[in-house]
Amino acid sequence: NRALDVAINGDSFLIVKSGGETYFTKSGALNVDDAGTLYCTTNGATVQGWLADSDGNVVRDSVKDLTIMTEDNMYAAPTATENITLSGNIDKNDKNLQLTTATQGINTKEGFRMTFTFYDRIGEEYTVQMYLQDSGTPGTYDLVVSDVCNSEGDSIFVKKTTTTTNGVETTTYSATGVVVQLGGATYTVNDNDIDKVTGKYTLSGTGTASQVLFDSTSGEFAGTKEAGLTRPATSVYANKSILFNVVTVPANSGIDDTFTHYNSQNDLGGVEVDVSYLTQYSKGGVGNTSYTRGDANGKGAGNIAGEMSGLSIDQSGKIIGTYTNGEKRVLGQIAVTTFSNPSGLEAVGDSLFAASMNSGLFD
Repeated sequence: NRALDVAINGDSFLIVKSGGETYFTKSGALNVDDAGTLYCTTNGATVQGWLADSDGNVVRDSVKDLTIMTEDNMYAAPTATENITLSGNIDKNDKNLQLTTATQGINTKEGFRMTFTFYDRIGEEYTVQMYLQDSGTPGTYDLVVSDVCNSEGDSIFVKKTTTTTNGVETTTYSATGVVVQLGGATYTVNDNDIDKVTGKYTLSGTGTASQVLFDSTSGEFAGTKEAGLTRPATSVYANKSILFNVVTVPANSGIDDTFTHYNSQNDLGGVEVDVSYLTQYSKGGVGNTSYTRGDANGKGAGNIAGEMSGLSIDQSGKIIGTYTNGEKRVLGQIAVTTFSNPSGLEAVGDSLFAASMNSGLFD
């Protein structure tokens, strides 16, 4: 009942080293020593196998000591979110979809509220606030950004500055100059859109709002429009996702540029927001949506940094590290070997055996 205990089905033997010599054993009571190396508790011999690369791929070269608890393996680096999946139902009779304020260009102040969170390259979490709005055309809805906030709830578009003069503390607000993109439309806050005393601000959107399309007769999802965004012809995201992308982070913004930026040449970077799981059925005039980080298969969710919290060994002998952020990583694999005549092995004590001419040699 220990995660590092193993048993071998069949005639194979574990390969171990002790005192510089190679031996073989079927004793699978394993543990990790102070150096982070897998060893056999029955005899203290070091277990041999193959280590994995940084991507978790086992590199099957010559067998070596399985030092798995290295400094690099003790931590799981954060990863940026690549995909978001929105799901739920948008009832066309939901009053929140209707705009009550006439504005020139993109209205960033009202609509049916939708949000998602994502991780940047260093594991900082951000929340994107959006509005879905009735465009006036049946089955066609505008999706716009209303704000983007960091993990402390502060907008990335506004910078707060506090100064003290003669013992009097004064707080002022200014624009960071950060520009984000949703589809082909861009969003930012200009200095003249901020109340310098209260910090209240209005997000400015330029371009054409991205759109989510439904079949107005069946209520099924029918596609997306990202006016102003150029994708490669081979894009797997076209007509099902809307790209969220941090376009500009000025050096004097007070914000570190730790975001992945979209590259239209390879259709990578930014956060792909998959809206193809939304429907438009009648639900009593109330819409309800949710999101998950990652695509439909959970890939591209991103993560915060994590520390190793456990080790286990699977049925193929792969050693798997588990981390506090939920990540699992292959660290190595135990090697086994067989002999043409295992009964010819020479017993040397402590459940160890040595190869002999009678057993056949270890390769």
